Order: sequence, then C-alpha cells, then structure tokens
Amino acid sequence: MLLATSFVFLLIVGILVMLGTQLWVRPKAAIDRVTAAAVEGSVTVAHPSLAWRELVRKLGTLVPSAPKDSTVMLRRLMRAGYRGPHALKMLYGSKAILAVALPAVALALAVKSDADPGKKALFVIGAIAAGFFGPNEYVRHAAKKRQKQVRRGLPNALDLMVVCVESGLGLDQAVVQVAKELQFAHPEISQEFGLMNLEMKAGKRRADALRNLADRTGVDEVKKLVAVLVQADRFGTSIAQSLRGHSEFMRVQTRQAAEEKAAKLGSQAGVSNLFLHFAIAFRGDGGARAGAYCAGADPHDGQYVASSNLLERRTHMDNSMIRLVCAVGALVFLGVIVLRRRKSAE
Repeated sequence: MLLATSFVFLLIVGILVMLGTQLWVRPKAAIDRVTAAAVEGSVTVAHPSLAWRELVRKLGTLVPSAPKDSTVMLRRLMRAGYRGPHALKMLYGSKAILAVALPAVALALAVKSDADPGKKALFVIGAIAAGFFGPNEYVRHAAKKRQKQVRRGLPNALDLMVVCVESGLGLDQAVVQVAKELQFAHPEISQEFGLMNLEMKAGKRRADALRNLADRTGVDEVKKLVAVLVQADRFGTSIAQSLRGHSEFMRVQTRQAAEEKAAKLGSQAGVSNLFLHFAIAFRGDGGARAGAYCAGADPHDGQYVASSNLLERRTHMDNSMIRLVCAVGALVFLGVIVLRRRKSAE
C-alpha cells in the first residue's frame, strides 16, 4: 500500500514538474508557439521537401532549352494538370538530376557485374536516355490519362448542363452547377469548368474563356462543344437546343467508335496470333506441343513424337537470322513511336 501511494505521488509530482517547466520556466517560448509570434533573432528552418523542390527548381533554371520545346512542354504540362508557375523549371530540374543519378547507379552496377564491356556501355547509355527522357514520357502519359478522364466525364457533364439550362439557368450558372455536382465523380472536368468560371468572373469574355478551356484540355470532344457554345452565343440561338443536339451527336459518335473498335478486334487478334506463331517456330518442340494441343492429339503418342522431331529439325534457325528479325522489329517499333510523337506534337 505504501509503495503504491509513493508511486502515485511521484507520478503526480513528475507531471506537475513537466507542466511547470513548459508553462512557467519557459513562458516566452510557449507564448510564441501559441500566438505564432516571430522570435527575434531566430532562423526559420525550411522543410526538407521544400528545400529539395527549391534545389530542383534552381537546376531547372540552369538547364538550357529552346523556346519551341519550352512552349510544347508547357502546353503538355498544362494538359497534364501541372499549372504551377514553376512547373516547367521543375521538369527540367528533374531531367537534369535523373540524367546524372541513373547513369551513376548504372555505372556502379556495371562495374560490379561480369558482363561484356559493350553490354555495360549500352546499359549506361540506356540509363542516361531513361533519365533524360523519362520525365517527358511521364508528363505525356499523365496528359493522356487526364484527357481520357475528361473525355469520360464529358457526356455526364453535357447531360447535366442540358438539364440545368432547360430548368431556367443561364450558361454561366449552369457551368457553376455542373462543376459543383461533378466535383467527386469527375474532378478533372469539374476543375476545368471551375477555372472557366473564374476567368469569366475576372472579366474575360465568355468566348475567350471557352477557347481557353478547349486549349487547356486538348480534347477533340471539348473543342466541338466549345465551337457549339460559341456559335450559339454569337448567333443568339437556343443554348438548350444546341446542347441537346450536340449530346445526341456525341452519343452517335460514341456508338460508332465502339463499333469501330469491335470491327478492328479481329485484325488485331490476327496480328497477335502471327507473333505467337513466330514464337512457336523458334522452338520446334513447343510448336509441336502447341499443334498437338490445338489439334486434340495426345502428346505421348508415337506419331506426335515423330512429328515433333521433324518439326524441330525443320524449324531450326540460325542465331543471326533471329537477331536480324529482332532488329527489324525494333526499328519498326521505334519508327511507329517517332511518327506518333510527331503527330501528337503537331
């Protein structure tokens, strides 16, 4: 009993001592913490993440860039959702850091490995290319993903806008209401409509705000919607009727796109099967097994074994031929990527 009383007494004394130290021994520090007053002569320590961002931004300022490339990357960053004042500098700084860090890691791994010097050099060069072009590909992927989300949420936004306009709201109020209603279901298109509303509140003309919306998103469906709204506003036609007609047009277009994808499925499956047959041809035993499986034959049958040996002898290819096929395929693949990139840049 005495031991328990002593323990409780010491615990209470300890709590009181801690409170006294915090509230009476150092009252000025406590007051400064509560009132957020600046302590004279103190130095504000920045968060490590903020210091890192500042370093990346300064490196991005030092990286040289062409004005044309900067304009293209700035538009791509805007379509990806990165619209800060230092977004372009952060991108260039990330490219500079990764272009140095990844080759250093690759060089350290190559020194410890027992591979050929040529493979080591290719590995380091690939790390340099990945570090320098990786951020560009990330931004391009983010822009395509955001455009896909905007395209997916546009039919719901258009139907909701038709309901709002037909109920008696003006176009500006309908845009505000659509942005509020789709805040959680489709945040990307809600953000775009909110920015358009802020531009109109700031004094910009409705046509200019709509064109900025189309330029920020880069989605063809949004551009068509903007053209319809601008023409309806210019010629004084019914906005509700124009939106309803455009909604029907979008439904027909979506149905046609789905039918087009379904029609292309057969040809795409044929190309995939062709590559699978190439893979089977490189391995005779695998080709025989696959052929036997497709034909419903027994893999342990004698006729199957004979055909397997024959197919293995006939499908034996030289290593140089395989390398040539792989090199041609890689060149074709790279050519397709370059053409698609030029088309998207235009």
